[in-house]
Amino acid sequence: MHGRVRVSRRYLAMVVVGVTLFSLRANAADPTGDVANGKLLFRDNCSICHKANGAGGESIGRAMSADISGPTLEVHYLHRDSLIARAILDGVDANGRQFDKVMPRYRGHATPQQVADLVAYLKSLP
Repeated sequence: MHGRVRVSRRYLAMVVVGVTLFSLRANAADPTGDVANGKLLFRDNCSICHKANGAGGESIGRAMSADISGPTLEVHYLHRDSLIARAILDGVDANGRQFDKVMPRYRGHATPQQVADLVAYLKSLP
């Protein structure tokens, strides 16, 4: 008798996150982020949509920029710097779902140090 194997969505999500985290760690060292450099990067690349304080709420076509201030960001990304970095690099949320196309993808454009600096700055926002 052939039965179906039932896998919960939560279990599947944990597996996907685990594999993603492993691949992120395998592909790049985890540099320590510099908040001051991250602030400059954020100002020059992110604040136009996410506002200077990271609160978001800007309409961009049919999309709305997200609140990426420290507390909100950390809860949404499960207090995992690697998931925040993945969002910056690949334009995906904590569950791997794609953001709207207006959100730039920085893989191949930002160095690991720049991403670490951005993550450090975002986590410093009140």
